[in-house]
Amino acid sequence: MNETLGEMRYLGLAVCRIQEKISDAAPSCLLESRAASAERLRVTSELVHH
Repeated sequence: MNETLGEMRYLGLAVCRIQEKISDAAPSCLLESRAASAERLRVTSELVHH
């Protein structure tokens, strides 16, 4: 049980850090990141369906 609580705390810290990075990021950086994510999804989908 303590292991689970530790993992939950770690994930909570990770979420907070990601939120901080996003709030500090320039809008152009976020757009590039979204475009890269969309491209990864497209390529992955093609690989899975072939």
